[in-house]
Amino acid sequence: MKLSSREKIYVTLLLVASLSFLAYVYVIEPQAIEILGLYETKNEVVATLALLEDAEAHDAALDAAITKEYEAITELAKANYSTTPQEAFILLLTDIFTAPELKVYGMDFPTPEVVELGGLTALNTDIMISFNSDYTVLRNILETVWQFPRKLRVNSLSLFANEEEETIEGTVTIGLSNILLDPSMVDSLYAWYVDELFNKDNPFVPYSNTNATMRYIYVGEGSNLFNLGRFDAFTDILGHWLEKEINAFLKNGYVYMNPYKTFTPEQPIKRGDFVVLLDNVYKWVSTGETVDVTAFTDYENLGNLESSYAKAIQKGFLSGFVEGYDDNTLRPSDPITYEEVELIMQRIKGDNAFSWSTVSSDITEKMGVTSPTWTDPKATMTKAEAVYLLYYFK
Repeated sequence: MKLSSREKIYVTLLLVASLSFLAYVYVIEPQAIEILGLYETKNEVVATLALLEDAEAHDAALDAAITKEYEAITELAKANYSTTPQEAFILLLTDIFTAPELKVYGMDFPTPEVVELGGLTALNTDIMISFNSDYTVLRNILETVWQFPRKLRVNSLSLFANEEEETIEGTVTIGLSNILLDPSMVDSLYAWYVDELFNKDNPFVPYSNTNATMRYIYVGEGSNLFNLGRFDAFTDILGHWLEKEINAFLKNGYVYMNPYKTFTPEQPIKRGDFVVLLDNVYKWVSTGETVDVTAFTDYENLGNLESSYAKAIQKGFLSGFVEGYDDNTLRPSDPITYEEVELIMQRIKGDNAFSWSTVSSDITEKMGVTSPTWTDPKATMTKAEAVYLLYYFK
């Protein structure tokens, strides 16, 4: 059968339509779907990237908010409560109530009570101490408690006179409110160490009444509060030409009193003791830097690295005031000479013209005292002369 021209056109159009439909169904539509899927994937990726960028900023803001809140809570805790563990307070009160003229009959440490303070959970403890003492020592101890830079509360104090012994007996109740929000907030006050070499043989470092090799050292502020000689006097300086000045150093906490209440003013002062005395008087500030004192061949003579010797020598060394010897030694236990003192004081005063002869002449003029050793720069300085030097030339 022969198709007409019109019919041929219809057949062609039908064929084209069929092919177009097949192309759309099997080629175009799948590709379009795939393209739409790619667009959706792209949008999801873009949205995810935006979220990640926002998440970093959000995370930083959250960290900042947490840090700010933590700091606020920390300051609140430090301002109103104690962050010192009870075992550290036991050591603290033992130190405060250690005095030759004081008898402690008992310390009662009850189980801490959990209380709510200002929306914060705290441990509340009332420590009762029974004692017998004279008035001077008692005043010293109470001032120590009141001046201590922590939250020590005197909740009660009862006193009565023991006329037979001419002393004062009584009890004091000290209240502690301890709050620990985070281990990093713990204020331990003390550090423990092993020290087999340190022995108390001079008045320039605090007394430690123990022969054990395991020791502890107070590392908080206010260490001068433990100076038992603030309201007492040395027994071996009565009538000494520098009695007033030595006692003034004792009350200021520049020197310390041992259980025998002696100073031995005419004994030579050791190099380490002189540096400790300088540190006590000038209150050298620690910069946080450290000196590897173990590099010196005689570093063992410093005792533990937490000892007064080591700490004072480190600060003096970093300040440029103290140096070792050419043979790589420190010799902290050797007596210090006038010549060595001159060199150290020249650095401290920034005056290269400073000399011991100026000081010795001043002693003779004001105190009427002289010594044949003063003209010898290699002679050793006494403890009394060291006190005079710093008393009048600080």
